[in-house]
Amino acid sequence: MTYYVLGVKKNQQGVITDLRIAPLNGNTLGQSITRTEMEVIQLMQNGHAFVTSEWAYHNGSGWMRGADIQIVNGTHRKYLRSHKDGTPNDNLDNLLRFDWV
Repeated sequence: MTYYVLGVKKNQQGVITDLRIAPLNGNTLGQSITRTEMEVIQLMQNGHAFVTSEWAYHNGSGWMRGADIQIVNGTHRKYLRSHKDGTPNDNLDNLLRFDWV
C-alpha cells in the first residue's frame, strides 16, 4: 500500500517525530492518522511505500503526489528522508507542520 504524508510534527530541536499519513486507495485518500517516525519506518520495512504530498490550493485539485520517501541509516538511528528531486516544496522537512494540533 502507498501512503501520502500530509504533514509532520517536529520536536524543539527541529527533528521530525511524527507524520500525518493517509492511505492511497486508487485515486482517493483514506482517513489520515498520525504515526511516529519509527512506526512509519516499520511500515516501510514491511513493504509499504510513502511519498510526500502537497495541497494544490491554487487549482483546487486536492493533494498532489510529491517525492518518494526513503529510510536512511544514520550514525545513531534510522530516519526518513525524501528523495532529492529539485523541488523544495515536496521535501519532507518542508511539509505542513502540525505541532500545534
